[in-house]
Amino acid sequence: MEIKIEMPNIGDGDAIIVHLKRGLEDLVVLIDGGNAKDADKVIQKLDPILTKTGKSGPDLVICTHYDSDHIGGLKKIAQHYQNKIGTVWVHKPNIEDLQKTISTSNDLLQHRKSEEVNALKQLFLLEENYSSFQNVLLESYNDMAEFVDFLINTSIPTIEPFTGCQYPGWEEVIMVLGPSESFYKTLLPNLKNSKSQIGEQLLYESFVNKPRGMKTLMMMGFPCQTLDKTPKAQVTTVNQSSIIISIVVNRNKFLFTGDAAINSFKEIPGYPDTIKDIFWLKVAHHGSRNNSSSELFNIMRPKYAFVSGDRHIDQEVIDCLKEKSVNVKTTRDDNDLSFKYP
Repeated sequence: MEIKIEMPNIGDGDAIIVHLKRGLEDLVVLIDGGNAKDADKVIQKLDPILTKTGKSGPDLVICTHYDSDHIGGLKKIAQHYQNKIGTVWVHKPNIEDLQKTISTSNDLLQHRKSEEVNALKQLFLLEENYSSFQNVLLESYNDMAEFVDFLINTSIPTIEPFTGCQYPGWEEVIMVLGPSESFYKTLLPNLKNSKSQIGEQLLYESFVNKPRGMKTLMMMGFPCQTLDKTPKAQVTTVNQSSIIISIVVNRNKFLFTGDAAINSFKEIPGYPDTIKDIFWLKVAHHGSRNNSSSELFNIMRPKYAFVSGDRHIDQEVIDCLKEKSVNVKTTRDDNDLSFKYP
């Protein structure tokens, strides 16, 4: 069997195309679609692969979670391919809950008009604290609501994937490791609580300025100690709910992680054995320190690690992997990434 992975450079976002070939069979998988502005670039990358394999649309589209830098482009991509898409794997919270839920994420003023921001300030009574977060984007879950609504109104089959979910005909190849349904249910109360979501993300963004005290360790050549000892922000519930996927090719495991948190990995049934000795790793959450640790890297022991990210990348994450002799590439430094095996 062969695998080819395409990871276009879309900044701090994820859009990953996986082409699997087994004899005369081909399987094309899209994992996330980046921001809305990235959809055309993803389609441009995807179309030649589909043409080569004689397909009119991807066999499987996976939405790992509903941050806009992962799901934002998926509605346009789904509209482009329509019911030529085989199946979509996505967690589908109640539409009414989604429409009420407001998330905070990466770049406050980049994507929202000032009057929308002011309305959110009033809605959630954040006026007195809001000035300190004016470089943080408050974003709605309109992307998710519109995407799920589109799927409901078309004939595209959808599955809510939890631990053990497999793709028919490729059961020994593609498997969901996490979240388990029980872990996901523990996250649901916060996923439905808009004020909780806002509070979580505001706390997260308050950690954007990196603590300086631990940088001495990294400068002295101890990046893994820096990674472990530098305070970490609480990862949002949405990111904790990320779908974690294993693809096994010729006994080598490829791990796709979305924005999964450290506890997301630890909640995988069978941890740590289920993530031991992997071959290729998509580093979680664009290389942020908050989602990685040397303990995880020691368990995973990847030979290759790809990072789709820019400003989220923490250098100690990259350097810790390199200290462990991992071949690391980032879209920030290497632009569009591609990996083929064997």
